[in-house]
Amino acid sequence: MNTNDMILIIVCASGKSTRFNANKLLHPLEDGKPLLLITLENILAGMTLAAQEGIPAKCMVIVPPASELSSELEQLSYFKEGAGETIELSVMDPPSQGLGETIAFAVKDSPNALGWMVCLGDMPRIEPEIILQMCQSVMSENSIVMPFVDGKRGHPVYFPQGYYYDLAELQGDQGAASVIKSASLDEHGKGIKKLHVTTRSILEDIDTQEDLARYLRN
Repeated sequence: MNTNDMILIIVCASGKSTRFNANKLLHPLEDGKPLLLITLENILAGMTLAAQEGIPAKCMVIVPPASELSSELEQLSYFKEGAGETIELSVMDPPSQGLGETIAFAVKDSPNALGWMVCLGDMPRIEPEIILQMCQSVMSENSIVMPFVDGKRGHPVYFPQGYYYDLAELQGDQGAASVIKSASLDEHGKGIKKLHVTTRSILEDIDTQEDLARYLRN
């Protein structure tokens, strides 16, 4: 995938779902659609809104090798060969040992991207408008951009090109927390931009059966 001078949206879907006791990303939700597919549809809708404003973005979905998840996704029309260049399925082999490794894998595969927006695959309530707002915000920023609601930080999180080497060296399961912490200590106060939003969807991921039950109730 050619990501030169584009925002690359990384959808992290390579986890083991150990807290869910099943592959949560394939769990059926509305209309029987898998959780991950609903998340992807919302992200792609947001990318369409961004494209209408001339904001270039592509999406890379990171999945584990030889898995039920990768097999299911490969059957979707927009992942089949020749279906388009907006979204790509990328198999991480050997499998990721944590979110940090997943981010590093995607970043090293797209060194010329304008920047990287890290999304979680288990956030089916993320609105297209949030993706649009993030894209709008990062086009005028050279800082990390994070959405906040009620004083709490959520996802997705954007990292500009200047953080390439920091992201490419990530390991383990702490994501990019170390990069964010370092940026927050920037003496000029320009390391992080807070994007204040009104929706709590940026906080709502599904990690456990209890999270799922809460999602279904609401």
